Amino acid sequence: MEKLIKTPAAQYRVVRPLGEGGMGQVLLVQAPHQKDPVALKFLQAQHISEVRIEGFKREFALLSELHHPHLPHVYDFGYATSHNQYFFTTEFVEGQELYRALRQAPFEEIETVLLQVLSALDFLHSINLVHFDVKGENVLVARDSNSKWQAKLVDFGVTSPANRELTEVAGTLHYIAPELLLPDPISDGRCDLYSFGVMAYYLLSGQFPYTLRSFDDVWEWHRNHPHLDLEPLKLHGVPDYFCQMIERLMKPNPSERFSSAAVVMNFLALHSGRSQAEMPTVKRAQIEEGPFVGRAGLMTTIKNALHASTKRRSKKRHTQENTPHTFLLSGRDGMGKTRFLKELKFVAQLVDYSVRLVDLQECGESMERFKIGLGIIDGNLPNDNIQKELIEDSKKQPLCIAFDNLNDAAPIVKRFIFTLIGTLYNATLIEDAPPLVVVATTSDESVQSILGAITVSMAPLKYEEVESYLQQLIGSPEDFESFLQSVWKFSGGIPLLMAEAARQYHQQGSLPESIEELYSQHLETLNANAKRILHCLAFAGVPLPHAILEIVSGVPLDKEIQSILQAGLVQYNEGRGDYSLATGALSSVLSQQLSDTERSELADPLLVWIEGTPGCTSVDAARYAPYSRDLIRSSRILEQAIELSERSGKAQQALQFLKELANLRHKLNMTGEIIAINRRIAIHLLYLGQIDDSEQVVRKTMTLTQSPQVEDLKLLGLLSRMRRKPDEAGKLYDQALSLLPVDPNDPTYLFLQNERALAWLEEGNVAKAIPMLMQSHRDAKKLPFDKRRRVTNNNLGAALARSGQLKEAILFYKDKLDLFQHDLRLQGSISSQLATVQLRAGLLDDAIDSFELAWKIANQTGDLHNGKIIIENIISLLQKKTSYTKALQYAKKSLELKSVGSSPQDMGRSLMTLATLYLNLGVSDLAGRYLIQAMRIVRRCRDYQLLGWIHMNYGYLYKDLGRLMESINAFEETIFIAEEHKDEELLRWGQYGAADVLVDHGELEEAKPYITTLSKTIDSVQDPEFKARFELLQNRIQVLKTPKPGPELAQNISTLIDECRQNNWLELEWEAEYLLGTLYQKRDEYDHVRIHMSKAAEIIQSIADGLSEEYRGGFLKHRIRARVFSELNAAENNEAYVTEATSISNESMNTPQPPVDEEFAQMKTSIFSPDPAASLKTQASVPAIITNDKVIQFSPKKPLIEYEREVIEATLAYYHNDLDATAQALGITSESLQWKLEQLGISCENAANEQRPS
Repeated sequence: MEKLIKTPAAQYRVVRPLGEGGMGQVLLVQAPHQKDPVALKFLQAQHISEVRIEGFKREFALLSELHHPHLPHVYDFGYATSHNQYFFTTEFVEGQELYRALRQAPFEEIETVLLQVLSALDFLHSINLVHFDVKGENVLVARDSNSKWQAKLVDFGVTSPANRELTEVAGTLHYIAPELLLPDPISDGRCDLYSFGVMAYYLLSGQFPYTLRSFDDVWEWHRNHPHLDLEPLKLHGVPDYFCQMIERLMKPNPSERFSSAAVVMNFLALHSGRSQAEMPTVKRAQIEEGPFVGRAGLMTTIKNALHASTKRRSKKRHTQENTPHTFLLSGRDGMGKTRFLKELKFVAQLVDYSVRLVDLQECGESMERFKIGLGIIDGNLPNDNIQKELIEDSKKQPLCIAFDNLNDAAPIVKRFIFTLIGTLYNATLIEDAPPLVVVATTSDESVQSILGAITVSMAPLKYEEVESYLQQLIGSPEDFESFLQSVWKFSGGIPLLMAEAARQYHQQGSLPESIEELYSQHLETLNANAKRILHCLAFAGVPLPHAILEIVSGVPLDKEIQSILQAGLVQYNEGRGDYSLATGALSSVLSQQLSDTERSELADPLLVWIEGTPGCTSVDAARYAPYSRDLIRSSRILEQAIELSERSGKAQQALQFLKELANLRHKLNMTGEIIAINRRIAIHLLYLGQIDDSEQVVRKTMTLTQSPQVEDLKLLGLLSRMRRKPDEAGKLYDQALSLLPVDPNDPTYLFLQNERALAWLEEGNVAKAIPMLMQSHRDAKKLPFDKRRRVTNNNLGAALARSGQLKEAILFYKDKLDLFQHDLRLQGSISSQLATVQLRAGLLDDAIDSFELAWKIANQTGDLHNGKIIIENIISLLQKKTSYTKALQYAKKSLELKSVGSSPQDMGRSLMTLATLYLNLGVSDLAGRYLIQAMRIVRRCRDYQLLGWIHMNYGYLYKDLGRLMESINAFEETIFIAEEHKDEELLRWGQYGAADVLVDHGELEEAKPYITTLSKTIDSVQDPEFKARFELLQNRIQVLKTPKPGPELAQNISTLIDECRQNNWLELEWEAEYLLGTLYQKRDEYDHVRIHMSKAAEIIQSIADGLSEEYRGGFLKHRIRARVFSELNAAENNEAYVTEATSISNESMNTPQPPVDEEFAQMKTSIFSPDPAASLKTQASVPAIITNDKVIQFSPKKPLIEYEREVIEATLAYYHNDLDATAQALGITSESLQWKLEQLGISCENAANEQRPS
């Protein structure tokens, strides 16, 4: 026998065989992620068929829904690659079959076990299931830790829903109920009660009540024996009431039997003299996991995603469904998030997914535990390769990873998870997503979104769901309505509290008003030692290992811990070996009970533990430091925690520790220290933007000093600068400087000089600021580093740059970098400032290098806030340099950074940036996909200006696809939004884009209004590249209009080319060279044509050479760039040719399109609609008239406005005057459509009279 059973998710080590069933072998195995061995059941190869596999899956699915103390748990379903067989694992019950175990047992013990079996049957029947094979061999019995018998009803191979017509006989001879042998039998739970009666008869008498050779003998025996022979039972001392019960259970007519298992248990309770508390019916409320209620909709959504993920993979091309691969389930503790993941595991395994369920709380700080949870067998696999390994695994078998307790994950684990989610999101957009679905749960409800993930807040159950939950949990006793009202009031629909309420109600007969009151009642019953343990856990606030809990509490755990665990007040984590309180509510109750004396007694041993634990820091110790009796030690810990928090950029945390430190100093009557700490508090409040609070602290400090101090005036000056009051700040700095002697060796003096100069700079007095900053810089350079690091506020570079001395500003920042080379954070800030000046000086490559250094430092120091800003600057500069591939890499990294915790606007901007880069690379389909996602996010947050920029990108996308009307609509939408929100830059780009696309199609008259409007404002534009772009457009129009352009126009274009070359505007440069070649072609000067066309081609080729190979071909084949090479080839062969730019005829519409595969061509209409809702419709939802040349003939003699009128009228008619549907089909908002209707004078009635296109 093979010792290992290998699956994609894990390896099981075979311990020993357990037996052979009808469907296959059963083995005892050890799973890597479970402490105790489990039973593994195979579906043998000879039984593999579609029907058998479905039956095997059905058995597992059924077992996964059963949560009862007397039914077995199931764990995993899958396919063993080592054995080529399906399997599932269940709880291993190390017991004996019923008959063997209880052969010599006293009657009371037998009755107890049979009651347990009845309890399991009652539960099965309450959820409308019939076992069909109740017999002694299917009941396993073992003694628990208290030496009491515990039974498990097993083998659910023929279990099925009640009240269904059976197609074949289900059951075992001697046990089968007679009605199941009738033609077309319909069964309910009473057939299980018959089998239970036979089992009880055999168990208590040692023989069957009849001798049977076949199923045909069953009815024959009952006809000949109308009364059951009870003598064998009585001979064995079975009480009369029990004999009566068996006789009634074995009645051949189901209507004469007990109606349910619950009635049987009530009968036994009545006659046996057992108390109600001893009956299993009561203990049903103690089920470990209650019914799965109220989450079916969410489960269906994720199940659909699982199906969609595998379907997409099986297709050659994906559809544009963009089904999410990631789900984030948030909600407070007790909402059932962990339970949901367990149920999801079963659902995913049954659709052939390999599932990795990882409890991040159990993993703690250990990456090794995390790898084991992910099923990574190679423990030495580098962390960076884990993601690659998982994606490769998912390609072999679809994979679902469920992360529980994301809020408790270690930072390194969180980073991995967020990176994985970002990778899946990007892969979905570029149609390369593996069949891998991630579901994560978090109790941190502040995590509102992760880019690419569906975020679901798990709410409490509704009243009717609570009712259903309780009915499934305990049935419908007489007092159910009262019970339901009490549970609803107590729990508020929170599943954890509902289960607790059910237990308490059946134990006490009533419920308190709240969970806090319930815990208070519990605590009153505990002894002092038990309370001490609970108080220790509450104060610690973190799980404590056994030995530490014993040391800190001073209580021997072995005597007390079991009673607390059984009461459900504490939970034990076997993986970590530590204890924690059951709920946050209990922690809150206990914390309120703690006195200051108790806190002090607990704090010192906890500090000893924390300081001696590897990986723990002063921040961990700081939560206990304020309560320590050793105030000096507490002060030291808090100082270290403040420093660590400041270094990590956690200002709010540092502020809290500073306030604790101030309280300690107050206890020690250290007034001078309190003043210094108050100033630090004021600085932190200042940088957190709490300016008024900061000033209040400074004023309070000044009352302690009784006269203005330098440090206080310095802070007030900073506050004034923050309030944009440089004049007021300057006066405060002058007052502070007057209190100090002139000492260039004093860092405080130099700091104040810098602040005074910066106040002048903010007032516009650059001439005064520069000399003071220069002198301060020279003095600071002479200071030793420990003093110099206190004078980092000199910004001479900004002053020099403002006065036009860019070279001097660059030299200053480089000098400053050398001065502070040991301060990594400061180096990052200086590098960013240097890059800004280098960019103003036209040193594009140097600016990129400086920003990349700043990004590297931000990444090293964990300063992701500044990192996001820096990376956007890098992307922008790389775009200017036409380094599109490198820019794309940074843009993907930016999206990954913003995927968690960023605003929707930030995420939308990153998606739009990626779309722009794909447009530049000529990858229109991916550009469209990213634009759709950007628009979905931005529309939700209603950032209309960003929406305008997205529409502008759509305009260029449609231009690339040769779709004039959609392009004009998108640019018009951009203009409309810009005018509404008075965004001049957006307005200019919208007008330029509309003019550009019209000129590109030869529609010069239609472009004229846009050009005229732009001409009026172009002089005020600060962006030189935009000015050059507009000038190039004007020159294009002149070349188009003039039959034989003169040398003056050629000189204008040549001058523009020189400007582009000087500024490294490569895209503009090749367009200008191409235009100049076109001009010379109209002059029949073919030597010049070849020269300039060649230059244009060389520039395009040089850009392409800088791209990665995967994008180079598409970039060169782009419609407009490909035209350059085509016309150059014609010119070199001295062929007569006509360029698009030389013609304003209708032939200009026939420019060759980039190669697009057939499926994509069919998808274009729906994929590239600006409206995300429209993008989800099929292509049939968009009227053919929009893109069908035969419906609307394009002619240059007809004004463009007439085409627009015809399109809108036809579309309105198609949608029966539905304005929303029409706007969606046209890719504009309903407001824009309304505005267009008014401008064009179209009424819905007129449109309705138009014939609807077929």
